[in-house]
Amino acid sequence: YEEQNGSQAKKLSTLAKVAKKKAQDYDDQASKAIFHFNNQNDDPSFIDLHGLKVKEAICILKDRLEKSILNNKTDYLELECVTGKGNHSPYNIGKIKSAVHKLVNELGLHYDMVNDGSFVIKLM
Repeated sequence: YEEQNGSQAKKLSTLAKVAKKKAQDYDDQASKAIFHFNNQNDDPSFIDLHGLKVKEAICILKDRLEKSILNNKTDYLELECVTGKGNHSPYNIGKIKSAVHKLVNELGLHYDMVNDGSFVIKLM
């Protein structure tokens, strides 16, 4: 009986791992689709992170900042960053907005608020 339960547990564990991997793959595809939809204009001085998960948004922003600032490959001095207001976050405090502000401050950059869900990061 214990051997049967162990075998069944292993089978269920394997199925759960496969399902988790599939869910992560679908989640990644959805994030890419959301980002692509929100950033169709391909304007290097604009980035819309609204609708993404915090970790994804920060990775994308870091990548954009690294490409533009650290490699000195920027023709623009500002990056307009849309984070969303945070209306769907607890206490209406945007998680992406807070994380982006933290990153910008850690990098020693400055920013100006455009509105409650958008700001301009000064690149130079």
